[in-house]
Amino acid sequence: MIKKQVFDDNPEFRFAEDMRFGQDGFLWLSLATKYDLGVINETLSKVRIRGSNAALKAKVHLQVKAQIWDSLTDLNHFKSNFYNIPFFVKSAYYFASLNFQLIYFLIKKFKISSSQSEFISKILYTPSFVLLKIQSRISNNVQK
Repeated sequence: MIKKQVFDDNPEFRFAEDMRFGQDGFLWLSLATKYDLGVINETLSKVRIRGSNAALKAKVHLQVKAQIWDSLTDLNHFKSNFYNIPFFVKSAYYFASLNFQLIYFLIKKFKISSSQSEFISKILYTPSFVLLKIQSRISNNVQK
């Protein structure tokens, strides 16, 4: 939950309408640049996953994290609070941005198929995934 006053005081904290996926992640990471976020360590909602969900595609994960990284590093109103984002999170998004550029290059230059790009994306997403898992473990240990 977020107090309404946070949004009233910070008009820059909105869903990124130009993003096809990951708008919620962008909002949460934006909020984390200025506010401490807490975690309730229990399941409070469920997500329906079907065979074609974007959440199951590594290429989409790379794309979303690349867009978020680009937005956070380009927008001046986030730069002053950028240091608040944990090192492993920033590193994960940075690597995702680099690796998405690489997969995009491979698709354009070599016209690789969708299945090939997804396979390569899974490999390229691994460093970001591992860094986020490390941060998750660190955060869980701090909360205990």
